[in-house]
Amino acid sequence: MAKDMIGEGTFYDGAAPVGAPVAVRLSKRMLVIENAAVGAPAEWPLGKLRRAADEPDDLVRLSVKGTPDHRLVLKPGPLAEALQEAAPRTRAATFSLLKSGPPAALAAAVSAVAVWGLLAGAPKLARPVALATPDAIETRIGLQTYRAVARDWPECETPTAAKDAIDALVDELRLEGFDDPVTVELVETRLPNAFALPGGIVLVTGALIAEMQSSDEFAGVLAHEMGHVRESHGMQIMVSRMSLAMATSLFSGGLDLLAMSATELATLRYSRDFERAADAYAVEALGEAGVATDGLADLFDRLSAKQAADVGAPAWLSTHPEDAERAAAARAGGGAAKRPALSEENWALVKDACPVPQPEVVADDDADGDVERDDEAAEDAETSAAETAPVPD
Repeated sequence: MAKDMIGEGTFYDGAAPVGAPVAVRLSKRMLVIENAAVGAPAEWPLGKLRRAADEPDDLVRLSVKGTPDHRLVLKPGPLAEALQEAAPRTRAATFSLLKSGPPAALAAAVSAVAVWGLLAGAPKLARPVALATPDAIETRIGLQTYRAVARDWPECETPTAAKDAIDALVDELRLEGFDDPVTVELVETRLPNAFALPGGIVLVTGALIAEMQSSDEFAGVLAHEMGHVRESHGMQIMVSRMSLAMATSLFSGGLDLLAMSATELATLRYSRDFERAADAYAVEALGEAGVATDGLADLFDRLSAKQAADVGAPAWLSTHPEDAERAAAARAGGGAAKRPALSEENWALVKDACPVPQPEVVADDDADGDVERDDEAAEDAETSAAETAPVPD
């Protein structure tokens, strides 16, 4: 390379959910990243560069040995091509049975048998592997997943008073011996749902909060998700997902096993036993806290009726066990309620903190003045995901 090549990229420091635009300079031995927001120029030796992940969008995602959380994303073009020529480990992984001949076919057959064994045994191995995972690793997995989700579903601007009230409610819903950290985040999306990620991160969408009629219903959702956290259900699901990803990577190569977008998260399901265990925890925790379990039962009933009528298709419902069964179990297990889960003031703050995003409406140029939604396809996709793929709730 006769002279340095200059280009642009996006730098991710592993902490902020969004990247920073940077200037990139490729020299004979070094890739230099320059941007005032990043600080001093970062010099990445070409010999330490790695391809971070292969995705279908053709972007070149890079990492450097020694700082695994840092990422540099380049668009396809002369700079990316020159870099991949100078640093072979930044090239996309490729594999073709047809080009590789009989040895590759034999390897593929062996791999297929290994994959079958891996997938068949994954459900049985998920629980012991999840429970044996160090807390630091589980926390990191949860944070990376949350950062990926936050790109699609941003965090709501929740007032401090509302956050404090939610944290206090979480503490009241802890059963004896449950000391794992739990962090609740309210996120913006039109998909009514709630998730328990590895590491104790609980996401509740503004659309689900909009469906709620009382703070007792909100407490029921939190208690249910805390049941998933206590039993490491999210980590067990993630272990199974990683097993599938590792199996797939035998053929495609270079998968980022920890990256998960909101769309991917919306395809995951908990098992019947996981849901019953989370419901049982919720009923017991609500009873211990003196909060009525009728709120959780009412939410089950109302969302189930809405789902049956195909209106809005709420995603915070699993197809198993039956919703009527879950509602009946919640009502039967409740004790005498001592008070609402949140004060009227704090509940109003929570309700107002996360408005449901509205589709953009623009005027059409036609003479009849009709209007059309710019994001109709996106709305249909969310509705379809909610109808067909209930998520870990």
